Amino acid sequence: MKKLIAFLLIAISLSTMGCSKNNSDAGPEEKIDFTVVDNQSMPEELRDVIREKQENAFQMSANIEGYTYIVVGYGKQDTGGYSIAVEELVQNDKSVKIRTTLIGPTPNEAVNRMETYPLIVVKIEQTDKIIEYL
Repeated sequence: MKKLIAFLLIAISLSTMGCSKNNSDAGPEEKIDFTVVDNQSMPEELRDVIREKQENAFQMSANIEGYTYIVVGYGKQDTGGYSIAVEELVQNDKSVKIRTTLIGPTPNEAVNRMETYPLIVVKIEQTDKIIEYL
């Protein structure tokens, strides 16, 4: 039952991903405390959905066990050496906004010559606000 609920929450989040509304009346923005979650620490049902989507760039969120997980994936890359920076994570009365940047390997950096799927999973306290990907 928990997996079904989590899947439905993920599906609902996917249907609203990337939504952008005029939030001029949404009040002041404040930074949000967050944790970057590694593969072993994330819920299995979230890991399964990510595995299905990782080939292409994607954005999603899911409410699972009292937390909101925000995921930004950059799709298949030809090499390793990528990292992702959270440039901004703020909220106002109506939404949570996240801005990330994919950082590629430097020209002289030794990298693995294998396909990778850079993504970041951010965990915040559970929210029902709209997630905006900037």
